[in-house]
Amino acid sequence: MIVNDLITDEIPPLKYTDTVDLALNWMEEFKVNHLAVINGKELIGIVSESELLDSNHPDFSIDNLKLNLTKPVIHTNQHAYDAIKLMARLNLSLLPVLDEQENFAGSITQRSVLEKMAGITSVQEPGGIIVLNMNINDYNLTQIASIV
Repeated sequence: MIVNDLITDEIPPLKYTDTVDLALNWMEEFKVNHLAVINGKELIGIVSESELLDSNHPDFSIDNLKLNLTKPVIHTNQHAYDAIKLMARLNLSLLPVLDEQENFAGSITQRSVLEKMAGITSVQEPGGIIVLNMNINDYNLTQIASIV
């Protein structure tokens, strides 16, 4: 599975000119602690809820805050495990995704990753585990296959 399969369109990116108040409202509404900030198709970085709360200026635009935005990214053709590793290492609730031309392609969230991984591993399907205890001398793959 590649990152492109994990992109969610539920959470729009912030524009560089959006206000702190709007960003905080979206974070609360979408239940994330980070949002991507873009200017056109260019990713500026991600902003965290704590940075916005520390600003104490709800009417300021993201641009006016002069924040030093981090820019952790993943590309659409990378493996999903790379995204999981990066999100876990940096403790991100949202990770921006760039396409081959380095343009913003969307974001992936912890929730979208978990939903896709749950679908792959069939954890939503009913089933069970059978444990067979036997002596090593009694081990015969043909007999075990007939039991199962």
